[in-house]
Amino acid sequence: MLHEALVERFNKENPDKRILFLIVAGSHFFNLNSENSDMDYRGIYLPLSGKDSKRGEITYKTNLEKNKKNTSDDVDCTFFSLRKFLSLLGTGDFNMVEMLFSPRDKILLTSKIYEDLRVIRESILLNDISAFLGFIKKEYKRYGVDKNHYGIQEKFIEFLRTIRVGYNDTLKDHWQEILDYAKNEDSYVKISSTYNVNKELPSIVIAKRLFQNTVKVDYVLDALEYNLSRYGHRRISMAEAGVEFKGLYHAMRLIFEAEDLLTRGYLEFPFDVDRHNFLKSIKDGTIDKDILFNTIDAGIERLHTLEKSTISNRKNVEHLIEKLSFKYYGELEIKSILSKKLRD
Repeated sequence: MLHEALVERFNKENPDKRILFLIVAGSHFFNLNSENSDMDYRGIYLPLSGKDSKRGEITYKTNLEKNKKNTSDDVDCTFFSLRKFLSLLGTGDFNMVEMLFSPRDKILLTSKIYEDLRVIRESILLNDISAFLGFIKKEYKRYGVDKNHYGIQEKFIEFLRTIRVGYNDTLKDHWQEILDYAKNEDSYVKISSTYNVNKELPSIVIAKRLFQNTVKVDYVLDALEYNLSRYGHRRISMAEAGVEFKGLYHAMRLIFEAEDLLTRGYLEFPFDVDRHNFLKSIKDGTIDKDILFNTIDAGIERLHTLEKSTISNRKNVEHLIEKLSFKYYGELEIKSILSKKLRD
């Protein structure tokens, strides 16, 4: 299995570290994977010497090529040191919270330390959902409010290619054609103006990106094509649906998790049938866009209301996590030293 090769590599490259915990992550964690889904893993390790890198992370990736889509053969795995895991948990990091509530069938390796943490996991959870809300809003703003940006830019690129005659063509050389084009488009394409040394310069705004009409057509093409390339493997779904469903799937999933955290005080995986089916419809791109946007809007508003009515337990949780970090590192470091003395 893939995870066995990962463990073997980790142990070989890090003889001074011990894996405490390894889970299946990503879409497989939520049983929402498809035949094209890559494999994701997350784990926790303990530096037996008490020393560790500044980052406190060890990452393995099979696909390092920028903007290249992952395939089912690709693997992404991140191991966090125990200290970093507890530290991030103390900030309410949702990835760490998910690890703490992993379903048993997603756990590939475990240890006494991890099992001890599971026993007290509800006591070391923050009811602060700022990390959840921050990510939700970021994804929603990027792929919800600006859901038409991809298609608008792609369409304008095709238009420019049809009117460009030579390498030195500027937008000004084709300005009337551009004005006619803008009249037939929606609010994402606007004619505007800027000022340069007190001189007014006509400009065009494409999906909130402004270009003066004195710039070369090739410059605009390069700028827009580079912007689209940053969507990476998402470009197909964006072009076809006018919305990037994957980003909105993550936003909706975290709404479910944050709501459970504030109302139940714990997370429960796997999701129930209704939630699972709703998330699957987002990933598959079969859900009505208006229903999705309305549901996310209502979810964010609901979380804000719940957050205001929840008493913060941040200081108590952070103090407890700090004590846990000392306890686990201290005990295991002592045991490691004693073992070495016995061997000597």
